[in-house]
Amino acid sequence: MAIFASSVSLGLLSPHAHGWYAVLIACFGFFQSTIVVSGVKVVASWSSKLRRGTNFGVYGSATVAGQIIGLCIAAAINDVDGNAALMPILLVPSIVLASAGVAQYFFVTVNPAVHVGNEDVPSIELLRIYKVRASMLAFSGVRIVDVTLDLWIVVIIQQTVGIPQISAILLSILYMGGKSVGSIFSGWMSDYVQSRFAVLSTSLIVGYCILCGFAWSTSTALLAVCLFVLGIALGGPIMHLPTTLSADIAASLEKPVSGQVTGLIDGVGTLIAGLLQLGIEYGRDELGCGAIFVVFATPLLLSACVTLSMYLDEAGYGAGQKPGFDPHYEDTEQDVKVEMGGMTSGLRNQS
Repeated sequence: MAIFASSVSLGLLSPHAHGWYAVLIACFGFFQSTIVVSGVKVVASWSSKLRRGTNFGVYGSATVAGQIIGLCIAAAINDVDGNAALMPILLVPSIVLASAGVAQYFFVTVNPAVHVGNEDVPSIELLRIYKVRASMLAFSGVRIVDVTLDLWIVVIIQQTVGIPQISAILLSILYMGGKSVGSIFSGWMSDYVQSRFAVLSTSLIVGYCILCGFAWSTSTALLAVCLFVLGIALGGPIMHLPTTLSADIAASLEKPVSGQVTGLIDGVGTLIAGLLQLGIEYGRDELGCGAIFVVFATPLLLSACVTLSMYLDEAGYGAGQKPGFDPHYEDTEQDVKVEMGGMTSGLRNQS
Protein backbone atom coordinates (compact mmCIF):
# COMPACT_ATOMS: atom_id res chain seq x y z
CA MET A 1 0.00 0.00 0.00
CA ALA A 2 2.85 2.39 0.76
CA ILE A 3 4.39 1.73 -2.67
CA PHE A 4 1.03 2.25 -4.33
CA ALA A 5 0.53 5.50 -2.42
CA SER A 6 3.93 6.70 -3.61
CA SER A 7 3.39 5.60 -7.21
CA VAL A 8 2.14 9.01 -8.35
CA SER A 9 5.20 10.90 -7.16
CA LEU A 10 7.44 8.13 -8.54
CA GLY A 11 5.76 8.39 -11.92
CA LEU A 12 4.71 4.74 -11.90
CA LEU A 13 0.95 5.26 -11.95
CA SER A 14 -0.86 6.42 -15.06
CA PRO A 15 -4.10 5.60 -16.89
CA HIS A 16 -2.11 3.02 -18.87
CA ALA A 17 -0.26 1.38 -15.97
CA HIS A 18 -2.67 -1.53 -15.60
CA GLY A 19 0.12 -4.08 -15.17
CA TRP A 20 1.72 -2.16 -12.31
CA TYR A 21 -1.64 -1.78 -10.61
CA ALA A 22 -2.41 -5.50 -11.01
CA VAL A 23 0.95 -6.53 -9.52
CA LEU A 24 0.48 -4.29 -6.47
CA ILE A 25 -3.06 -5.51 -5.82
CA ALA A 26 -2.04 -9.17 -6.24
CA CYS A 27 0.86 -8.75 -3.80
CA PHE A 28 -1.34 -6.98 -1.27
CA GLY A 29 -4.00 -9.68 -1.53
CA PHE A 30 -1.42 -12.44 -1.12
CA PHE A 31 0.00 -11.05 2.13
CA GLN A 32 -3.36 -9.86 3.44
CA SER A 33 -4.87 -13.33 3.04
CA THR A 34 -2.62 -14.68 5.79
CA ILE A 35 -4.21 -12.42 8.42
CA VAL A 36 -7.47 -14.34 8.83
CA VAL A 37 -5.80 -17.76 8.69
CA SER A 38 -3.30 -16.83 11.41
CA GLY A 39 -5.90 -15.00 13.44
CA VAL A 40 -8.18 -18.03 13.56
CA LYS A 41 -5.38 -20.17 14.99
CA VAL A 42 -4.58 -17.60 17.69
CA VAL A 43 -8.17 -16.88 18.73
CA ALA A 44 -9.10 -20.58 18.68
CA SER A 45 -6.19 -21.44 20.97
CA TRP A 46 -7.47 -19.04 23.64
CA SER A 47 -11.19 -19.87 23.30
CA SER A 48 -13.14 -22.56 25.07
CA LYS A 49 -15.92 -24.26 23.15
CA LEU A 50 -18.56 -22.45 25.21
CA ARG A 51 -17.24 -18.98 24.33
CA ARG A 52 -15.76 -19.61 20.91
CA GLY A 53 -18.60 -17.92 19.04
CA THR A 54 -18.49 -14.77 21.18
CA ASN A 55 -14.71 -14.47 20.90
CA PHE A 56 -14.72 -14.88 17.14
CA GLY A 57 -17.62 -12.43 16.91
CA VAL A 58 -15.51 -9.75 18.57
CA TYR A 59 -12.55 -10.72 16.38
CA GLY A 60 -14.68 -10.43 13.23
CA SER A 61 -16.13 -7.08 14.24
CA ALA A 62 -12.61 -5.62 14.18
CA THR A 63 -12.47 -6.35 10.45
CA VAL A 64 -15.64 -4.37 9.91
CA ALA A 65 -14.31 -1.53 12.06
CA GLY A 66 -11.39 -1.26 9.64
CA GLN A 67 -13.78 -1.05 6.69
CA ILE A 68 -15.74 1.72 8.40
CA ILE A 69 -12.55 3.68 9.08
CA GLY A 70 -11.54 3.25 5.46
CA LEU A 71 -14.89 4.59 4.25
CA CYS A 72 -14.58 7.55 6.61
CA ILE A 73 -11.13 8.35 5.18
CA ALA A 74 -12.56 8.14 1.67
CA ALA A 75 -15.40 10.45 2.63
CA ALA A 76 -13.03 12.90 4.32
CA ILE A 77 -10.89 13.32 1.19
CA ASN A 78 -13.82 13.24 -1.21
CA ASP A 79 -13.11 16.83 -2.29
CA VAL A 80 -9.47 16.09 -3.15
CA ASP A 81 -9.10 15.91 -6.91
CA GLY A 82 -7.30 13.29 -8.97
CA ASN A 83 -4.29 11.26 -7.90
CA ALA A 84 -3.57 13.56 -4.95
CA ALA A 85 -6.13 11.56 -2.99
CA LEU A 86 -4.12 8.34 -3.30
CA MET A 87 -1.42 9.42 -0.87
CA PRO A 88 -3.59 9.93 2.26
CA ILE A 89 -6.09 7.18 1.46
CA LEU A 90 -3.38 4.51 1.10
CA LEU A 91 -0.42 5.76 3.10
CA VAL A 92 -2.33 6.17 6.37
CA PRO A 93 -3.71 2.59 6.36
CA SER A 94 -0.29 1.23 5.37
CA ILE A 95 1.26 2.87 8.43
CA VAL A 96 -1.49 1.42 10.62
CA LEU A 97 -0.94 -2.05 9.11
CA ALA A 98 2.79 -1.91 9.71
CA SER A 99 2.30 -0.78 13.31
CA ALA A 100 -0.25 -3.52 13.94
CA GLY A 101 2.11 -6.12 12.50
CA VAL A 102 4.91 -5.08 14.85
CA ALA A 103 2.54 -5.10 17.84
CA GLN A 104 1.21 -8.55 16.95
CA TYR A 105 4.71 -9.96 16.56
CA PHE A 106 5.67 -8.94 20.08
CA PHE A 107 2.38 -9.23 22.00
CA VAL A 108 0.01 -11.68 20.24
CA THR A 109 0.83 -15.32 20.88
CA VAL A 110 -0.80 -18.72 20.60
CA ASN A 111 -1.90 -20.25 23.89
CA PRO A 112 1.13 -22.32 24.99
CA ALA A 113 -1.16 -24.85 26.69
CA VAL A 114 -2.75 -25.77 23.34
CA HIS A 115 -1.03 -28.05 20.85
CA VAL A 116 -0.76 -26.19 17.56
CA GLY A 117 2.19 -27.99 16.02
CA ASN A 118 2.50 -28.71 12.36
CA GLU A 119 0.79 -31.90 11.23
CA ASP A 120 0.75 -32.96 7.63
CA VAL A 121 -2.97 -33.13 6.87
CA PRO A 122 -3.49 -32.87 3.09
CA SER A 123 -6.21 -30.48 2.07
CA ILE A 124 -7.78 -33.22 -0.05
CA GLU A 125 -8.42 -35.18 3.14
CA LEU A 126 -10.10 -32.19 4.74
CA LEU A 127 -12.32 -31.84 1.68
CA ARG A 128 -13.65 -35.32 2.34
CA ILE A 129 -15.29 -34.01 5.51
CA TYR A 130 -18.92 -33.10 4.92
CA LYS A 131 -18.91 -30.03 7.15
CA VAL A 132 -15.91 -28.59 5.34
CA ARG A 133 -17.54 -28.99 1.95
CA ALA A 134 -20.88 -27.68 3.16
CA SER A 135 -19.26 -24.69 4.88
CA MET A 136 -17.38 -23.86 1.66
CA LEU A 137 -20.63 -23.89 -0.29
CA ALA A 138 -22.53 -21.86 2.30
CA PHE A 139 -19.79 -19.25 2.62
CA SER A 140 -19.48 -18.92 -1.16
CA GLY A 141 -23.11 -17.81 -1.37
CA VAL A 142 -22.72 -15.33 1.47
CA ARG A 143 -19.43 -14.01 0.12
CA ILE A 144 -20.95 -13.35 -3.30
CA VAL A 145 -23.54 -11.05 -1.75
CA ASP A 146 -21.07 -9.40 0.63
CA VAL A 147 -18.50 -8.60 -2.07
CA THR A 148 -21.25 -7.32 -4.37
CA LEU A 149 -22.50 -4.98 -1.66
CA ASP A 150 -19.00 -3.82 -0.71
CA LEU A 151 -18.12 -2.96 -4.31
CA TRP A 152 -21.42 -1.66 -5.62
CA ILE A 153 -23.43 -0.42 -2.67
CA VAL A 154 -22.45 3.25 -3.10
CA VAL A 155 -23.37 3.19 -6.81
CA ILE A 156 -26.65 1.40 -6.08
CA ILE A 157 -27.60 3.89 -3.36
CA GLN A 158 -26.86 6.83 -5.65
CA GLN A 159 -28.97 5.41 -8.46
CA THR A 160 -31.78 4.24 -6.20
CA VAL A 161 -32.46 7.38 -4.14
CA GLY A 162 -30.48 9.96 -6.12
CA ILE A 163 -28.23 11.32 -3.37
CA PRO A 164 -24.66 12.69 -3.66
CA GLN A 165 -21.69 10.33 -3.48
CA ILE A 166 -20.56 11.56 -0.07
CA SER A 167 -24.04 10.88 1.36
CA ALA A 168 -24.10 7.42 -0.24
CA ILE A 169 -20.72 6.59 1.32
CA LEU A 170 -21.90 7.65 4.76
CA LEU A 171 -25.15 5.71 4.31
CA SER A 172 -23.23 2.57 3.34
CA ILE A 173 -21.47 2.74 6.71
CA LEU A 174 -24.78 1.59 8.24
CA TYR A 175 -24.33 -1.75 6.48
CA MET A 176 -20.80 -2.04 7.84
CA GLY A 177 -21.96 -1.15 11.34
CA GLY A 178 -24.72 -3.73 11.11
CA LYS A 179 -22.17 -6.39 10.17
CA SER A 180 -20.13 -5.55 13.26
CA VAL A 181 -23.17 -5.83 15.51
CA GLY A 182 -24.32 -9.02 13.76
CA SER A 183 -20.91 -10.63 14.14
CA ILE A 184 -20.90 -10.19 17.91
CA PHE A 185 -24.59 -10.95 18.39
CA SER A 186 -24.57 -14.12 16.26
CA GLY A 187 -21.47 -15.40 18.04
CA TRP A 188 -22.99 -14.82 21.46
CA MET A 189 -26.33 -16.30 20.42
CA SER A 190 -24.71 -19.44 18.95
CA ASP A 191 -22.91 -19.97 22.26
CA TYR A 192 -26.11 -19.35 24.20
CA VAL A 193 -28.33 -21.75 22.23
CA GLN A 194 -25.39 -24.15 21.70
CA SER A 195 -25.92 -24.36 17.95
CA ARG A 196 -24.03 -22.53 15.23
CA PHE A 197 -26.16 -23.62 12.32
CA ALA A 198 -29.54 -22.72 13.85
CA VAL A 199 -28.39 -19.12 14.26
CA LEU A 200 -26.65 -18.92 10.88
CA SER A 201 -29.55 -20.38 8.88
CA THR A 202 -32.03 -18.02 10.56
CA SER A 203 -29.78 -15.02 9.84
CA LEU A 204 -29.42 -15.99 6.18
CA ILE A 205 -33.17 -16.38 5.66
CA VAL A 206 -33.80 -12.95 7.19
CA GLY A 207 -30.98 -11.46 5.12
CA TYR A 208 -32.40 -12.91 1.89
CA CYS A 209 -35.82 -11.37 2.53
CA ILE A 210 -34.35 -7.96 3.37
CA LEU A 211 -32.02 -7.97 0.36
CA CYS A 212 -34.86 -8.63 -2.06
CA GLY A 213 -36.80 -5.69 -0.62
CA PHE A 214 -33.77 -3.42 -0.27
CA ALA A 215 -33.06 -3.43 -3.99
CA TRP A 216 -36.40 -1.75 -4.78
CA SER A 217 -36.47 0.80 -1.97
CA THR A 218 -36.72 4.47 -3.02
CA SER A 219 -36.98 5.99 0.45
CA THR A 220 -33.72 7.12 2.05
CA ALA A 221 -34.99 6.43 5.58
CA LEU A 222 -36.26 2.95 4.68
CA LEU A 223 -33.03 2.23 2.82
CA ALA A 224 -30.99 3.20 5.88
CA VAL A 225 -32.98 0.84 8.10
CA CYS A 226 -32.74 -1.99 5.57
CA LEU A 227 -28.98 -1.55 5.25
CA PHE A 228 -28.41 -1.72 8.99
CA VAL A 229 -30.68 -4.74 9.52
CA LEU A 230 -29.17 -6.46 6.47
CA GLY A 231 -25.72 -5.95 7.98
CA ILE A 232 -26.86 -7.53 11.25
CA ALA A 233 -28.33 -10.51 9.39
CA LEU A 234 -25.27 -11.13 7.22
CA GLY A 235 -22.60 -10.21 9.77
CA GLY A 236 -22.83 -13.54 11.57
CA PRO A 237 -22.55 -15.85 8.54
CA ILE A 238 -19.84 -13.72 6.93
CA MET A 239 -17.66 -13.76 10.03
CA HIS A 240 -18.39 -17.17 11.57
CA LEU A 241 -18.52 -19.54 8.60
CA PRO A 242 -14.78 -19.23 7.82
CA THR A 243 -13.60 -18.73 11.41
CA THR A 244 -15.70 -20.24 14.20
CA LEU A 245 -16.74 -23.27 12.17
CA SER A 246 -13.12 -23.85 11.16
CA ALA A 247 -12.12 -23.85 14.82
CA ASP A 248 -15.02 -26.19 15.65
CA ILE A 249 -14.01 -28.64 12.92
CA ALA A 250 -10.36 -28.59 14.00
CA ALA A 251 -11.38 -29.21 17.62
CA SER A 252 -13.60 -32.12 16.58
CA LEU A 253 -10.72 -33.72 14.68
CA GLU A 254 -8.28 -32.97 17.51
CA LYS A 255 -5.76 -31.73 14.93
CA PRO A 256 -4.30 -28.22 14.46
CA VAL A 257 -5.96 -27.69 11.09
CA SER A 258 -8.07 -24.60 11.80
CA GLY A 259 -5.85 -22.50 9.52
CA GLN A 260 -6.14 -24.99 6.66
CA VAL A 261 -9.92 -25.21 6.98
CA THR A 262 -10.18 -21.41 7.10
CA GLY A 263 -8.06 -21.17 3.98
CA LEU A 264 -10.30 -23.60 2.12
CA ILE A 265 -13.57 -21.98 3.15
CA ASP A 266 -12.49 -18.36 2.84
CA GLY A 267 -10.25 -18.85 -0.20
CA VAL A 268 -12.77 -20.71 -2.36
CA GLY A 269 -15.65 -18.42 -1.38
CA THR A 270 -13.71 -15.22 -2.05
CA LEU A 271 -12.41 -16.52 -5.39
CA ILE A 272 -15.90 -17.41 -6.61
CA ALA A 273 -17.30 -14.08 -5.40
CA GLY A 274 -14.54 -12.15 -7.15
CA LEU A 275 -15.00 -13.92 -10.47
CA LEU A 276 -18.76 -13.36 -10.47
CA GLN A 277 -18.25 -9.60 -10.11
CA LEU A 278 -17.20 -9.59 -13.75
CA GLY A 279 -20.85 -10.00 -14.70
CA ILE A 280 -22.22 -7.26 -12.44
CA GLU A 281 -21.61 -4.35 -14.82
CA TYR A 282 -23.22 -6.19 -17.73
CA GLY A 283 -26.15 -7.38 -15.64
CA ARG A 284 -26.71 -3.94 -14.14
CA ASP A 285 -27.01 -2.37 -17.58
CA GLU A 286 -29.25 -5.12 -18.94
CA LEU A 287 -31.50 -5.84 -15.97
CA GLY A 288 -31.31 -2.76 -13.76
CA CYS A 289 -30.08 -2.40 -10.17
CA GLY A 290 -33.10 -3.96 -8.50
CA ALA A 291 -33.21 -7.07 -10.69
CA ILE A 292 -29.48 -7.72 -10.47
CA PHE A 293 -29.62 -7.67 -6.66
CA VAL A 294 -32.51 -10.13 -6.63
CA VAL A 295 -30.46 -12.41 -8.92
CA PHE A 296 -27.42 -12.13 -6.64
CA ALA A 297 -29.62 -12.78 -3.60
CA THR A 298 -30.24 -16.32 -4.88
CA PRO A 299 -26.87 -17.63 -3.59
CA LEU A 300 -27.88 -16.32 -0.18
CA LEU A 301 -30.95 -18.54 -0.26
CA LEU A 302 -28.73 -21.48 -1.25
CA SER A 303 -26.49 -20.74 1.75
CA ALA A 304 -29.55 -20.67 4.00
CA CYS A 305 -30.65 -24.09 2.72
CA VAL A 306 -27.16 -25.54 3.26
CA THR A 307 -26.84 -24.24 6.83
CA LEU A 308 -30.38 -25.35 7.63
CA SER A 309 -29.53 -28.83 6.35
CA MET A 310 -26.41 -28.83 8.53
CA TYR A 311 -28.51 -27.84 11.54
CA LEU A 312 -30.96 -30.67 10.90
CA ASP A 313 -28.05 -33.12 10.65
CA GLU A 314 -26.59 -31.71 13.84
CA ALA A 315 -29.92 -32.07 15.63
CA GLY A 316 -30.30 -35.66 14.44
CA TYR A 317 -32.96 -35.21 11.75
CA GLY A 318 -30.77 -35.71 8.70
CA ALA A 319 -31.59 -38.83 6.67
CA GLY A 320 -32.03 -40.95 9.76
CA GLN A 321 -28.39 -40.58 10.76
CA LYS A 322 -27.14 -39.71 14.19
CA PRO A 323 -25.95 -36.12 14.70
CA GLY A 324 -22.71 -35.32 12.93
CA PHE A 325 -22.58 -38.59 10.96
CA ASP A 326 -20.99 -38.22 7.56
CA PRO A 327 -21.56 -41.24 5.32
CA HIS A 328 -19.24 -39.77 2.66
CA TYR A 329 -16.19 -39.32 4.86
CA GLU A 330 -14.11 -42.46 4.51
CA ASP A 331 -10.62 -42.72 5.87
CA THR A 332 -9.82 -45.00 8.80
CA GLU A 333 -11.75 -47.30 11.10
CA GLN A 334 -12.05 -45.12 14.17
CA ASP A 335 -14.56 -42.96 15.98
CA VAL A 336 -13.73 -39.32 16.36
CA LYS A 337 -15.56 -37.56 19.14
CA VAL A 338 -17.18 -34.39 17.92
CA GLU A 339 -18.33 -31.46 20.01
CA MET A 340 -20.26 -28.94 17.97
CA GLY A 341 -22.39 -26.41 19.77
CA GLY A 342 -22.20 -28.23 23.08
CA MET A 343 -23.51 -31.53 21.74
CA THR A 344 -21.27 -34.61 21.69
CA SER A 345 -21.69 -37.04 18.85
CA GLY A 346 -19.70 -39.64 16.95
CA LEU A 347 -18.16 -39.35 13.55
CA ARG A 348 -17.52 -42.87 12.30
CA ASN A 349 -14.93 -42.96 9.59
CA GLN A 350 -15.30 -46.04 7.43
CA SER A 351 -12.71 -47.46 5.10
